[in-house]
Amino acid sequence: KKMLNLAKSKIDKLSNKISKNIILVHKPILEYKDEHLFDICICMGVIGYIDNEINFLKHINKLLKKNGNLIISSRNRLFNIQSLSFRTLNEINNKKFKKLYDEMKSYYKPLKNQSINLFLKNITKLNFTKIKNKNNNKNKIILKKNYLPFTEPKQQTPLEMIKLSKRSNFKVSKFYGVHPHIIDPSLNKMLPEKVFNQMSDALTAFEEEKISLVWSSVFISVLKKSK
Repeated sequence: KKMLNLAKSKIDKLSNKISKNIILVHKPILEYKDEHLFDICICMGVIGYIDNEINFLKHINKLLKKNGNLIISSRNRLFNIQSLSFRTLNEINNKKFKKLYDEMKSYYKPLKNQSINLFLKNITKLNFTKIKNKNNNKNKIILKKNYLPFTEPKQQTPLEMIKLSKRSNFKVSKFYGVHPHIIDPSLNKMLPEKVFNQMSDALTAFEEEKISLVWSSVFISVLKKSK
């Protein structure tokens, strides 16, 4: 509710032409109904906290016009292989590691020259400063051994998202890998400020390539209503 109140305070500053077309609703999504159908629904950072993904997606499907689109973000389960965390151990203990590995390998496809050139251009823009104090990282906590999030959101792989979509009368038209990690994310705390982020941002050149689904902690799916 606080987030909606903040949004309302900003909407009130917009021109009437724009603000009259914005409606804020504070209600569980599965209870939401509207007399109008929508061209596009955008859903970021939500599906991981939904108990039943199929019911959730089917409900959104009913809110869309024919051939309407849903743009939705998911925590990337494939990234558990890369992240060196308790999630990595969970996949190994649950004997799911090989399945994730096989899916990940399928995304290693030839890259477009345009993406490669943009990546090289991004790399040349990196700007780092040297560390003056050799003990800069001495007191940094590198890995929190007992870290457990207060709520562990569900994760999906792109292949799992395709299966969920089919069962919910959607068809995946595009994937985008977002929040890329060019190196082990644990190094973020070990390197000087902004080094890790700059290096990772260079990978945005490949966000429309399948390879982006390998190193991104989140991916966005564009789903088209099929029924």
